[in-house]
Amino acid sequence: MKRIKKVLGFMAATSVFLLAIVSPVSASSGNGSPLRAANANSAVFTYLNPVAANLSSTPLNGQSGITRLSFARNDRPMIYANYPEQIGQNGKGMALAEYGYCINQQTITAGEAHVFFSHWNRSGETLKYRVHLYNMSAGTATVQRTNIGYSSGWADPGKTVKDFFQSSSTNITIPQGGSAWLTPEYSIASGQPFNGLIRFNTDRAIIVTIYMYRNVSAVDGYEVVYPYSTDYSEDMAVYTGVGKGYFLTASHGTIRTSEMPYRYVTNNVNSNDNEITPINIVGTNIQANENAAAPLNNLGNWCTQNYHVMTFFNDSDSVKTVYGYIGSNAIGNTSVVQRGSNVQSVRLEGGPRTWKWCKIELQPGESYTFDFQTILASYGAAATFHEWDIVDRMA
Repeated sequence: MKRIKKVLGFMAATSVFLLAIVSPVSASSGNGSPLRAANANSAVFTYLNPVAANLSSTPLNGQSGITRLSFARNDRPMIYANYPEQIGQNGKGMALAEYGYCINQQTITAGEAHVFFSHWNRSGETLKYRVHLYNMSAGTATVQRTNIGYSSGWADPGKTVKDFFQSSSTNITIPQGGSAWLTPEYSIASGQPFNGLIRFNTDRAIIVTIYMYRNVSAVDGYEVVYPYSTDYSEDMAVYTGVGKGYFLTASHGTIRTSEMPYRYVTNNVNSNDNEITPINIVGTNIQANENAAAPLNNLGNWCTQNYHVMTFFNDSDSVKTVYGYIGSNAIGNTSVVQRGSNVQSVRLEGGPRTWKWCKIELQPGESYTFDFQTILASYGAAATFHEWDIVDRMA
């Protein structure tokens, strides 16, 4: 197996480690939707937190009356790390630097990039995880880490995404041929799942490498990517590599109250146009995509940002209240919904299946345009169901 280029630079001298309030910003930013100004009318938008009164064990109808959406997807890289998912299961999946491996390695050109990782430590020992940068370009590289979120354990899968939106920006300066860490060193106890989400900008081409190890001294920069093979892992329906596109925009147009309920599905293969991001598996010429045969079609856009713009029109002669619902599939998942300064999540499994997350009051003949984001957190199954209706299903 060909060894990768040494990418540690000066790291040996620095081996010791160095949905929330969201400001209105550009829709393409990791900081969330820009919270479009309300129309010059009396419509009232209310964000509803995931408390008992707004949760139901009744699932949404994900089968009939589904609108197929068309997404615009940005073209910047998503560094994706989910293989091996179960580290140490049956003695496999030990993608550690101590054994000469890294999890993932990608060359990123100047611009923005997105990092998502999700694993489960089943090794029987505490392990460390960290994301590394190497400046392969002429001149000093400046990397701006704009967003970062991380969590370990089963209790709150949405924490990573909520922390991602809450985080502040940090600049990292890397001299030519030098290196730095993009993240803190995460320590993961045996038996615990963990996942992370990071957004950064770089003004020069850099190499991004994801490491797992017992001790950072094992990292020497000559590691090879852990092989995608049944000889090395039993997790062939999960992937590590790179995809193109992590910020997806759906324009729904105008929906009349007389046409409701309005339903659509996200995070599901072949449900929409241009939604699911293919993953080119690192170290191979294999691509996981929604049209591939199993095991290469297990994709759900975990932790990508789905940005929605909608207009509702009350075409009746009476006041109408439109309710927004988000729901899980039969297995269950965790949904995060962000709008302006509000970002909340709820685990929709083992009880609750549907979250009534907002309501909009419209006068007769009134229209209202608004935006928001939905994100499918780690540890859950795709798909996610969405419904808008003038019926309060939890009254």
